[in-house]
Amino acid sequence: HGVEGDGKGAAARVYLPRPANFTTTQPDTARIVQVLNEGVPGTGMPAWPDLSSADRQAVTAFVRTLFQPKTDTR
Repeated sequence: HGVEGDGKGAAARVYLPRPANFTTTQPDTARIVQVLNEGVPGTGMPAWPDLSSADRQAVTAFVRTLFQPKTDTR
């Protein structure tokens, strides 16, 4: 997902569909845990079965911090 979590990392070009942009989309905790457990079939996102529970919690929290909600500047 790249350094910024925007789906534009160095390897993103080789994946179809492209990696998710977590700056504009914020998956809920349950979805992140599901993806870590199962991967995403048909994409470059593998499962990560060897992550400890603490690491899953840390990854989940980190992914959720990448979201940058649009603010109304009126």
